[in-house]
Amino acid sequence: MVKKLVQLILGVSVLMGVLAGCGCKHEFEAATCQKPATCKLCGETEGGIADHQWENADCIKPKSCSVCGETEGDPIGHKWTPATCTEPKTCSVCGQIEGEALGHQWEVATCTEPKICSVCKDKEGEPLGHKIDEIVTSVEPTCTKQGTGEGKCTVCGETVKSEIPALGHEPGEWEVVKEATFYEGGKKAKLCIVCGEEVENEDYELYDEEKMKWYKGACESISYKSIARTPDDYKGKNAVIKGEVSYIVEENKDGKSMYMIYTRSTYGCYIEDPFYIFIDDSQIEKSRILEGDIIICYGELDGLYDFYSSKFPQMNVKYYEIKESN
Repeated sequence: MVKKLVQLILGVSVLMGVLAGCGCKHEFEAATCQKPATCKLCGETEGGIADHQWENADCIKPKSCSVCGETEGDPIGHKWTPATCTEPKTCSVCGQIEGEALGHQWEVATCTEPKICSVCKDKEGEPLGHKIDEIVTSVEPTCTKQGTGEGKCTVCGETVKSEIPALGHEPGEWEVVKEATFYEGGKKAKLCIVCGEEVENEDYELYDEEKMKWYKGACESISYKSIARTPDDYKGKNAVIKGEVSYIVEENKDGKSMYMIYTRSTYGCYIEDPFYIFIDDSQIEKSRILEGDIIICYGELDGLYDFYSSKFPQMNVKYYEIKESN
């Protein structure tokens, strides 16, 4: 009897061992918050269920499990930023908006300020500007400087100062401010007829005829005796000499022809008051100078000239005229 009981127990144990194993190689799926790890081949489980995969609550949803959808607690609710003139009520967390912007509360523009919102102080447009019917001049403008005036605004009553534009120059006719000469150019300018300031200027030169006229006008009539007595006092001076040609030596000195002339005395006859004059040959084109010609010479005195044992005044001639011919 005892032997049979032992055999029965062993048989049950073997049967339970057979029943306890499925005999396959398990492939477990990971445990979730709803079920433990489970073999997808035989359905055998292992261990317990996993924790929930919680997602944080937001403005409209409570904390929730992303796996099973289970929730916990309440939504946190919107954090509303009040509406402004230009923006509606807005949640600072999720950005959701609600309603409309309030709109500006405009105050009308004034003479000095544009239209302005009394709530947010935004500005729009331009000031109206003062309305002044009469401006009284307090500082007169000049050609180059602004003046000042003032008047009362008929809208706001404020006394307003204003700038009066400078008048600008009023040029006159061309005037010579530096005379041109034989030796150098001159300058002419337009002066303002109001203030006299120079407005415009330009350089100018004399024409050949004008140069000749100027040069002749600058030549002094100096006596032979004065020049002969103190030649150094007159060296370099412009002089005019009239006399009769008595002697000619052409191409004598640096491309110039030399002429001896005798100047006329106060008694109307020719006396022995000789000058040596040198004329550039390029000036003698139309008519040659001959002995006996009466010529007027305009030129520069150049000290004394040695002629044999004598010294006589000499002149470098710029211009000459043949007045009489014997």
